[in-house]
Amino acid sequence: MPDVQVVVIGGGPAGAAAAISARQYGLSVTLIEQQAFPRHRPGESLHPGVEPVLLQLGLTPEWLSRFSRFSGHWQEVGGDRHFQPFGRDAAGPWQGFHIPRAALDQKLLQVAAELGAVVIQPCKASAISPLANGYSIHTVAHGDITADIVIDASGARHWLSRQFNHAVTPYSQPLYARYGYVKHDSQAGYAPCFKADANRWLWTAAINNEQLHWTQLAFSGSPADFTFIENKVFPSKAKKIPIHLLKQPPVELNNTQTIGAIRGADVTWRKAEQCAGRAFFKVGDAGFVLDPASSHGVLKALMSGIYAAYMGSQLLQGRLSAEQTQECYQVWMDEHFNSDKKVLSDFYAGLSAIGHL
Repeated sequence: MPDVQVVVIGGGPAGAAAAISARQYGLSVTLIEQQAFPRHRPGESLHPGVEPVLLQLGLTPEWLSRFSRFSGHWQEVGGDRHFQPFGRDAAGPWQGFHIPRAALDQKLLQVAAELGAVVIQPCKASAISPLANGYSIHTVAHGDITADIVIDASGARHWLSRQFNHAVTPYSQPLYARYGYVKHDSQAGYAPCFKADANRWLWTAAINNEQLHWTQLAFSGSPADFTFIENKVFPSKAKKIPIHLLKQPPVELNNTQTIGAIRGADVTWRKAEQCAGRAFFKVGDAGFVLDPASSHGVLKALMSGIYAAYMGSQLLQGRLSAEQTQECYQVWMDEHFNSDKKVLSDFYAGLSAIGHL
């Protein structure tokens, strides 16, 4: 008899969504998160499609109303600048959210715990061993935990793929996004803006009246990917440093005051070739990673967590076999990855940036 029906590795949006959904299906859940919260992550400007998903997961309209909304963004590509709305229906324009990831991650994990999921945090899952039925997850601080099903929501470190020696295939050159915050003058009227050319793209969005969030990606090998650092002692030995290693905001924000640290993330396109197997599922970035220009990474994470929990419930209730749940989930992830990758590839080809990918 396992300790629990479902173990989730990772407490970001994908993992929390999986834990919440599994509890909604009546399954016992333990979630293991390596880091203490709050923690910083990119992905704070959320697509309108996230609203019904967050409500389904138990976030209230009152909580969501604390955060600013936006009906679209300015797009500046090749000298052409225009406003790109999300769309509208009879109720009015569709609106996204600006929700700090630290706040969103904490809230989702809180909801999971309130529904009865056991949240172990901070705690590192160090290894996994297959059992005749299920798995044993070895943790550093809490011993071994046995489970019928494992959901890997470890993010871009691909924990389960590394444990099982599964292939994670790159589909682009190395890509690194830098992100940070600067002081925002609310009178300046910063609307969200996506600016792109053949060398890089830059996203800026005022997430509240005081802070402007920015994310920049310079394509590998492009002129924007490097900058020269002056050597005052030996001027001839100026160093060419990858821009993702620099701790300064983009040139457009040179006259602003930086708030906190500038961070980076490896957003190289890549995919775990096996996203599901015998009673395991890989969700969110543990399944596949595309760069933030895809614009709905958090939504993808939430939906994959929900779908993995559903597949797990069907398996444990005997409605689908292990082979059927594996095939259904694998096809679902493959289709989403291929669709999003094509949209991104077509967009970058239009920028003449495809040679850098």
